[in-house]
Amino acid sequence: MASSVRLQYFKMSISFDVLELKGEVLADRLDIIFSGHVLRRMFERNIRADEIRWIVENGKVVEDYPDDLPFPSKLLEGNFSGRQLHVVVAVDGSRCIAVTTYAPDPELWDVDGRTRRKP
Repeated sequence: MASSVRLQYFKMSISFDVLELKGEVLADRLDIIFSGHVLRRMFERNIRADEIRWIVENGKVVEDYPDDLPFPSKLLEGNFSGRQLHVVVAVDGSRCIAVTTYAPDPELWDVDGRTRRKP
């Protein structure tokens, strides 16, 4: 009889001299934790962990959600090898929790991927 193992999250450590998001120094070293939700979305949308890492390292902050619980979060946008992606991360000290990821819908976002279209 086969047993099933459920992966809740995994962690990827990234070392930086300084990590900045929107000019805010977060940490000298950042651990990215991939939530179960983001792992499901990555699988469904064929988004790789290295793409998420690149967006966290190099992406631009599109929106800031300081009142999110349990941790403040940010919507990041970046273009990895010609593919535009959004990644929502929650930041808790030196931990960055990848919450969800997707390609921005052109009906909801301008071409730059950083400006929401008006309804």
